[in-house]
Amino acid sequence: EAKANLGTIDILKGDYASAASHLAGTGSENEPVAYILNNQLDKASAAITCDCPRSNYLRAIIAARQGNSSDVKKYLDNAGQKSASWKARSEKDVEFAKYR
Repeated sequence: EAKANLGTIDILKGDYASAASHLAGTGSENEPVAYILNNQLDKASAAITCDCPRSNYLRAIIAARQGNSSDVKKYLDNAGQKSASWKARSEKDVEFAKYR
């Protein structure tokens, strides 16, 4: 738990390499976020363990960074169907600007 907390603090401080190191293997919901911010997209994808709106949103970010437009749409649709707030967020997120 302490490593997960340190990793979250590292994210807030902008030290993404340290965040990824602290969060590795913790199962924290911030683990994939640290990997995304550190451009370790394969690790980020592997660290996502549920099928909730937040996880689908993270999957859409990974797909966008990989240039996979069909997966971006699929994951955003999935997140948006389950949560109006994630749908609204995606409409303003710069990650998806070229997919609108």
